[in-house]
Amino acid sequence: MALDFVPDLLTVVEASTVLVAFVMMGSGLPICLNMYKRRSTENVPYILFLISVFLSLLGLQYGILMGNKLLILINLAGVVVWGAYTAIFILVSSPKSQPLFRLLAVIGLYLAHLYYLSTLPSTDHLSTVGKYMMVWCLIISIVPAGEIYTIIQTKSTNCCDLSLLCGGTLNVTVWCLYGFLVNDINIYFPTIPGLLISLIKIALLLLYGLPSSQSIREKAPRKESIDAKAINGKSADDTLRQRK
Repeated sequence: MALDFVPDLLTVVEASTVLVAFVMMGSGLPICLNMYKRRSTENVPYILFLISVFLSLLGLQYGILMGNKLLILINLAGVVVWGAYTAIFILVSSPKSQPLFRLLAVIGLYLAHLYYLSTLPSTDHLSTVGKYMMVWCLIISIVPAGEIYTIIQTKSTNCCDLSLLCGGTLNVTVWCLYGFLVNDINIYFPTIPGLLISLIKIALLLLYGLPSSQSIREKAPRKESIDAKAINGKSADDTLRQRK
């Protein structure tokens, strides 16, 4: 009975993995829309976008070598989605030299990986790409840990994006389950630190409360008052007296 149940469980986890992976990709959409509307890249995790593109390329290559359709589907979509977020960031950025330089650095790094792979026998390609993927999955899992220090230092969770946290937590959970079920250490091992970091951030949310948009709301009146003072070189008091 247990043996009959495992394939059913794997099917459910595979479907969940696809669904959650797309949810995770979509979690960056509110950030990008807000960035595009405000024409500001402040607090936008550009490094996360770049690493996600890089990791999706490696995952796509790994899936092709394994003949795993699930990995091919998810990572092909990841290349497109995270690539679009990266393009929007560069479009909004001013100046664009720094984000473009970082993008070129990531492209150069991927090409260097491909060059090293070309020097190896074809029998080693799968294991090598798997190691590449494991290392970069660990990196992307550890990147959000920097927010933990900021939250504890400021005693505020305003730096934490709830959509990315929820999407990321679900993402690492289903990938961890999927990796265990297919017995692929390259998939499940890097998700463990990411899962721990997500749980710590959730605990800090319970401790310090949800992020507040108060600071964003407070900025708008200040901008309006500054604009009012700038009209015709007059102060706000002058404008008020004229209205009277």
